[in-house]
Amino acid sequence: MKRWLPLLMVLAGLGCSISSAQTAPLKDPFGQYLEGIKSNHPEAALVRFAQECGIDLKTVSPRYADLPDNTWILVKDLAKGIHGLQTDFFVTVAVWKQQDRILVEMWEMQLDVENETRTFYCLGQRMIKTVESSEWMLPEVLQNGKKKPGWGYKQHWNVNAAGKFERTFYDFVDFAGEPIVPPKLDEKSRRSLEWTPKVRTWADLKLPEALLR
Repeated sequence: MKRWLPLLMVLAGLGCSISSAQTAPLKDPFGQYLEGIKSNHPEAALVRFAQECGIDLKTVSPRYADLPDNTWILVKDLAKGIHGLQTDFFVTVAVWKQQDRILVEMWEMQLDVENETRTFYCLGQRMIKTVESSEWMLPEVLQNGKKKPGWGYKQHWNVNAAGKFERTFYDFVDFAGEPIVPPKLDEKSRRSLEWTPKVRTWADLKLPEALLR
């Protein structure tokens, strides 16, 4: 059975008519992200990464797109509608451009496995300089009625002088990005969290060129 509770909470926050029993806020990361867009209050993580990237969020407006299947669709405002909400998997992206600097915030949603991933990319002259990824597993109610707590894993990489990605930070975090006690994972699951970015350029991201105009 597909689990739609996180999306129902998001839609409730956007003004949908849902009973009061369903509108209790769920602080999943993507829901917080959409609430921030609606209230014009960017995430603390975005503000920090933008400063690191050399992007002034107060003077540059983002352009949005989403990916409900295999084709990117430009979106004026994600808070007012996202294509693909009826599916288990969809992607959204926000792009800021200031002179030769580009900042990308990408969200990948895999709701059939209760997974949300946010990735920041910082580019200079269309070359990726810095990447930060936070992957969250949402709380899950098990068959025996017990609740499996949610958790996240955050990683940060810089491209070094040799042109290789160098991991500079990694830690388990909560839905606000704050460090937590690591969850109990088997060795295979733990190793699967550690990876190195493969993309190197703006072209590698395969995003619409219109997002830079």
